[in-house]
Amino acid sequence: MNLRTLLLLGASVVASATAIAASAAAQDASSVAVGEVIVTAERRTQSIQKSSLAISVLSPEALAQAGVTQARDLVKLDPGVQIGQGGPATQIYVRGVGDFGSTPLTNPAVATNVDGVYVARSQSIEGNFFDLERIEVLKGPQGTLYGRNSSGGVLNIISRKPTLGSYGGRASLEVGNYKLVNGEAAINVPIGENAAIRASTQFVTRNGYSTSGFDDDKHESFRVSGLWKPNDRFSALLIAQYTHVGGVGPAQVFKGPLQAVTQNLVNARLGNVPYPSDPRADFFDPEYRRIYYAVAVANNNCAPNTRFTLGASANGPVYTPIGSQGLCGPGNSQILTPTEPGVRTVIPHVNNKFSNLTAQFDYDLGFATLTVLPAYREVRNDYVTFPGGVFNSAARRPEKSDMRSFEARLGNSSERLTWVAGLYIFDERQSAITGGVMSYTIRNGNAETYYIFRNQAEALFGQATFSVTDQLRLIGGLRYTKDHRAVDGKILQYSLLGGQPWFPAGNGPNSGLCYLKPDPCTRDVFIGKKDFTATTGKVGLEYDLTERNMLFVTYALGQKAGGFNATSVLGGAPGEASFYRPEKLNALEIGSRNRFLDNALQVNLELFHWTYKDSQQNFNFLSGAGLPTNGYTNAGEAKMYGGDIDVTWRFTPNDVFHAGVEYNHANFGKFVYTGVNVNSAASTCAVSPQTVQPVPGLTFQNVDCSGRQLIRTPRWAGTVGYTHTFFLENGATIDAGINTQFATLRWGGVAYLDAMKLKGYFTQDVNVTYRDPAKWSVGAFVRNLSDELVYTGTDSNPNYAGMVVANISSPRTFGVRLEAQF
Repeated sequence: MNLRTLLLLGASVVASATAIAASAAAQDASSVAVGEVIVTAERRTQSIQKSSLAISVLSPEALAQAGVTQARDLVKLDPGVQIGQGGPATQIYVRGVGDFGSTPLTNPAVATNVDGVYVARSQSIEGNFFDLERIEVLKGPQGTLYGRNSSGGVLNIISRKPTLGSYGGRASLEVGNYKLVNGEAAINVPIGENAAIRASTQFVTRNGYSTSGFDDDKHESFRVSGLWKPNDRFSALLIAQYTHVGGVGPAQVFKGPLQAVTQNLVNARLGNVPYPSDPRADFFDPEYRRIYYAVAVANNNCAPNTRFTLGASANGPVYTPIGSQGLCGPGNSQILTPTEPGVRTVIPHVNNKFSNLTAQFDYDLGFATLTVLPAYREVRNDYVTFPGGVFNSAARRPEKSDMRSFEARLGNSSERLTWVAGLYIFDERQSAITGGVMSYTIRNGNAETYYIFRNQAEALFGQATFSVTDQLRLIGGLRYTKDHRAVDGKILQYSLLGGQPWFPAGNGPNSGLCYLKPDPCTRDVFIGKKDFTATTGKVGLEYDLTERNMLFVTYALGQKAGGFNATSVLGGAPGEASFYRPEKLNALEIGSRNRFLDNALQVNLELFHWTYKDSQQNFNFLSGAGLPTNGYTNAGEAKMYGGDIDVTWRFTPNDVFHAGVEYNHANFGKFVYTGVNVNSAASTCAVSPQTVQPVPGLTFQNVDCSGRQLIRTPRWAGTVGYTHTFFLENGATIDAGINTQFATLRWGGVAYLDAMKLKGYFTQDVNVTYRDPAKWSVGAFVRNLSDELVYTGTDSNPNYAGMVVANISSPRTFGVRLEAQF
């Protein structure tokens, strides 16, 4: 589907919704009402039709129909939320605001909360998509009630809670192609009149979508909840969960095409080297590795004397031979093959373990309800994955993250005033050994990054809604946050000399950072402490035109915390860690909530204008050791404006139509940065050389990407669906439905290479489900019916111009689903 078609589709949906609303009075009012959706996004229970939040709610039924078992699957239900995979990290973007990071030091821009508790490590939300009440997607800054790292929005995952006095449960089994088996079970057991326990589990095993089996899903999750409510004034809820994520992890496929300058070199040296015949060819595929080898040869990286820079001094750079690092072999890259006898190899894998313990205590004090939320979350990441090269957690010691949080708040709702106020404390401690290397061997010739990271935050917050009249309400809120961050890290370089002291490959007797030092050599040290403070808030008004029609205007501020890079500052004090500033987002929202036709037609509209300041973007720059490195700097200002329309129409008791369409014009204003070894022929930005901080063997350029569209941000995105219900004589029903998702062109990475353009897509899911009065059902599904190739993100290697790799969403899948309740 091309851009013109998508624009026409979006326009037709808007026009249809307008025509439906205009003819509301002429319609038959006998149809069944659209169901009420209840949310707790503002720390209180309310109908979504009475909320001025930019919010979408995903029901457990919709999640099951779409086959959501991983975070990236949420794109199927809300294409305005773009989710990719950066190595081990889950990258969530909302309206162009997100995080590209693939290391534990980065901050998400879309805060994820599970049962009201903030989750700092994005990958640990995996394994949470079962036995849910709903998922709330809040779009826009939520700095008042959610605080730091919610500049783009919030993802609330809310599990089912125990029910008092009720014994019951459910079980389901889904099987499909790619050897999919998805089993779920839950049971609710009352304990007397005042307590209950709910236990649930999910296990998923599915083969990968890529040619070598990456993009698989192998996980098991277990959750136990206990509720005690001795009287009407007090309740205590305890939730414990454990998740194991296995398999081999996300795929990075060859995106291409190679830039012309690189392709010409390849053709001149090797003749025509065909691209992989399968777009899902991953890092293990021989056709993929042949391309890697061709590019290495074209860039003179496979000549006998070609070297990697390991250090630099006034006498020049220090090198090590590249050939012995497994990049070059006879006609094929040997990245995945050990090159020395007896060297221990690393098998690609994911072996991540997440566990958490959450409690919630509610006590009615009369004038207000006191809610206390203590929580502990443990993350242990052990992985080897391939975002254009090997990225591993140095399997000898997994990444560790231990998070503790505490929130206490008071809240009350009366006829005139609804308010909430509280405090929040967060403490996270991380330790990690990671390797970002271009070899499939452990240690020999590789670099490893060691660090200990401490992240503490405290906040005070409050928000109130005051009814000036029966129709007019005013909103006001404020939050003060203080972040304390500290890092103590180093980068070790292992030689190929079997533990012997390092020697330079040339250019002077004492050149290089590692000269005559024992193996491993400390290549860089980064140590730092930093405090970041922020005051965010929200103001707004809501006005009821009628009982079923509301207008609202809000203005909110959000921020994403600043932080450290895993490198020292070039030209700074020895060992001084490079840091980046917080980013800020200001959002104006104007919207309307509407019900027509005796609640059979729901039309919700929203216009937005966002200003994005100091956005944190991922670049290649020069480290304090004088080497190219990857990290974060603050980009220029960007603006986003557009609109959103969401229509649900139950026009007969048997028929439901739904459409949600969003337009987002999101572009950088001024966006200029200093790049290292930027290929001017490959970039679509304006690149000009400059002479700041010259280092032998490296080039520095001013890169001007002003006016570029924000990454992961389609101009148009949306869903359109229709369901028809057949009522059978025995009381059973058959639901038959089709749901479509679409998005226009996006950019996958901030380097803005031609190969980072992600074409628009249009996909379709078809579901048919038989529901028996005996509380069991059976259904069949086909997802991505047209087998559309949907890219969700890209990355590139600065040493290999044009070598763009990408994430891809699922291909066509099909299967059956059985479910029973008791």
